Amino acid sequence: MTSPPFVLVRRAAWLILVGLLLLAAPSIDAAADTATAEDPTIVTILDEPYRLSDLRAFVAARPPLRVHLTTGEGLRQLVDEFIDAMVFRREGERLALPMPSGVEAGQDAFYFESRARLVPRCSPPSEEEARAAFEADPARFATPPFVRVSRLLWSRATPIEGRAANAYLAEAAEQIRRGELDFAMLLDTLVGDSTDELLRQGDLGFVKLAPVRQRTDPLEQALAEAPVGALLGPIDSDGYLSLLQVTDRREPILPSWPAARSAIERELLATCRARALAETRSELFARYRVEVNEETVSALRPVTAPPVRR
Repeated sequence: MTSPPFVLVRRAAWLILVGLLLLAAPSIDAAADTATAEDPTIVTILDEPYRLSDLRAFVAARPPLRVHLTTGEGLRQLVDEFIDAMVFRREGERLALPMPSGVEAGQDAFYFESRARLVPRCSPPSEEEARAAFEADPARFATPPFVRVSRLLWSRATPIEGRAANAYLAEAAEQIRRGELDFAMLLDTLVGDSTDELLRQGDLGFVKLAPVRQRTDPLEQALAEAPVGALLGPIDSDGYLSLLQVTDRREPILPSWPAARSAIERELLATCRARALAETRSELFARYRVEVNEETVSALRPVTAPPVRR
């Protein structure tokens, strides 16, 4: 069973136990290290194939990278890092780049030094550039919005007073919206003083919402637009039904130019560095005929941890 909405579970201990597990699909059997369907090609570099087993070995030798195993975005970052390490290392060897004492071609330090020397450096933005970016869109640098949420969570498979849970909660939600029923009273009637932290009920505290430009979850968008007192739901997700009531809000605060200046300078510098890396990577990919097997990469599945009680 997957975790219900708004449940935070600790995964660190589980990730350690996962060890060398990398992907749920394709197969990750340790014996599948041959050029078969169970060990597909991830990328070719100068027509040399690098397979899933190579990626698995790359991650196994670098425990800090395992934190990326649990999300699709993280897996893509692992693949990109795997390819970059080989390409930048090759270019560093080709150019015989000077290295600090003790740094050899097979080490990660050689890759990092090569990348640092090959990617053009970015200068900090001028005050004029930073000020222009701020004045173009000051809302982008506002504090994030927060909403305080109270939740009623119920298993879809568990009847309520002899009725299907979805029908019961849908009717209750309409009564609350018409002012005929109080949400707090419904919560007390159904769950009382529940102390189950995994299925946390009632006040969830203030929930931080993503900035508008980064907001992709329809529920998060609905929370961002809901006034105090508004009720959302029933929401059907992962076997659970939930009713959410917004009980308080903290609206974004627009910063002044002096307050936002350092954040803007960091963002502009980070954008410049990302662009420089992308341009260098593009040049090297062409030189070394890098061909990523996107079909295989898109088929990789994150490792998912079971819920862990605190």
